Amino acid sequence: MTWPSPRAVALCRILLGLAALMNTVEIHAILGRVRDGALAMPGPVQLALTQTAVSAWTLTAMTSAILVLVGLLTTPAALAGSATCLTAMLWDQQAYTNHFWLTTLLLAYLAFAGSDNVWSVSSLFGQRTRATSLPVLLMVTQLSVCYLFGALAKINPWWLAGDELRAQLLTPLPEVVGGHLPRSSS
Repeated sequence: MTWPSPRAVALCRILLGLAALMNTVEIHAILGRVRDGALAMPGPVQLALTQTAVSAWTLTAMTSAILVLVGLLTTPAALAGSATCLTAMLWDQQAYTNHFWLTTLLLAYLAFAGSDNVWSVSSLFGQRTRATSLPVLLMVTQLSVCYLFGALAKINPWWLAGDELRAQLLTPLPEVVGGHLPRSSS
């Protein structure tokens, strides 16, 4: 068995393409609200936020995400997807979210991973590339760091006692899990 597995890298490509599509819908809505006069928090690069610019950004982001998803021209599509993500974050600070930044980084790594070897349109035409280990290792490392710090952030008395979760619940917890049952008036 070789590492990285071509199927595992292809699955990663497909899931990252889906994530990029969902992020595009989310960021399109944010940029639309900013364009329509909502509170703007301009990024470090002052770019005109017009209907045409937002539409062009959305079309480019959607096209690159779909190409990554189906595995056609994956390297340029992943680079274009990463560039459109970065452009949105430079456009307005409200476009920045942790998952959007993670998608930006993973798309950049995916561009060099050779992820269109299997389960792709490119592989149907006999265009095969070998999955390379360094970009895949960078992707695994990036996700490991993300989950490690997420787990470390939860090691505190409030999270471990359930206070954070309890504040999010609409109904009281039973006594057995740290809450109390509402008393009946009978």
